[in-house]
Amino acid sequence: LLTGAGTNRLASGNHTLAGPLTVSSPVEFAENVNFIGDTNLIQFQNHVRFSGGTLGGRYAFGDDSESFLWSGGVFGGTMTWPATLAVELSGGDKFLSSGNNGNPASLTNQTTVRQSGGVLYVNYGGRVENLGLWRVEDTGDAFWNHSGNQGQFHNRGEFTKADAANTVSVQNILFTNWGRLVVPRGEIYFGAAAQDLGPGTLAVNLSGPTPMTDFGRARFANQVRLNAPLEIVFTNGFAPSE
Repeated sequence: LLTGAGTNRLASGNHTLAGPLTVSSPVEFAENVNFIGDTNLIQFQNHVRFSGGTLGGRYAFGDDSESFLWSGGVFGGTMTWPATLAVELSGGDKFLSSGNNGNPASLTNQTTVRQSGGVLYVNYGGRVENLGLWRVEDTGDAFWNHSGNQGQFHNRGEFTKADAANTVSVQNILFTNWGRLVVPRGEIYFGAAAQDLGPGTLAVNLSGPTPMTDFGRARFANQVRLNAPLEIVFTNGFAPSE
């Protein structure tokens, strides 16, 4: 399916696929395409760009896959990003949303994700399982939920922001930390009704007394369970006075 060296761009129409399938050429899902698989696995073997439309079904990436670039569209199925894959979330808003609370969409990350732009809306009970490194490089809202059951982000790897004196917001999704939450500078703001920082680690850099500029912080709008080790790294030659 979709073979050849050039990029196949799917921008319109409804495509319902049956059976296990392999997509061996570069492919872009764009604009108003509706690409839905059944319960069998669809495996990508090349570059994938997701800039619009809707994807549903079960997806995986083969050993020859190189990148997944997500800048728009709605993903409503299940997908795993393996350790060998380059993943970037950029551009406009993106949706992890099945439209069905009883069958939520899910992403499992085993690699390094660069989130450099746009909001990832995690709707209808959608779930992100982060086993690798998730790095938010933009400022402002990174995650949001505005439809259906509350979305979830389970951090079992490392979740961090850029080393800058800005604010990254995680709005209205349940963030649970079993790994490392790293805030080198600036802050990560959690705006949901409740959050859980344990039993993982909260790590911040400390180079002086000024919030945001000299040290990072996690800030919470509502109740939070603090059951996590705190790791402080002194930087720029700073040391506490005796």
